[in-house]
Amino acid sequence: MSKVELGQGVSVCSYSDVEPYEVVKISKTGKKITLRAMNYKQINKENLEFNVGGFAANCSNQRKQEWEITSNTEGATITANWSEKKKMYTTGYGRVDLASARRFYDFNF
Repeated sequence: MSKVELGQGVSVCSYSDVEPYEVVKISKTGKKITLRAMNYKQINKENLEFNVGGFAANCSNQRKQEWEITSNTEGATITANWSEKKKMYTTGYGRVDLASARRFYDFNF
């Protein structure tokens, strides 16, 4: 089982979008963790390049997104459970990436 700590920033990856969360509770066994949504604000939208196409436009450099991410004591919580088969925590929204709290919005989906 992967090591997780209280206050640790994590990411929930659902389809092509990624949302930042922080760990606020860990069960005694470590098999269930409670995550709280973090606040985020895009800080470089003016540097992204949008071109006509797709539904309305597509972003040719969307991997260059930058976000300011901060804790939110009032954020919604979700539960993630350890999957022994997948060797990762999962939620009803997607898998949990324990590396860091990050945000990604897929403008081209």
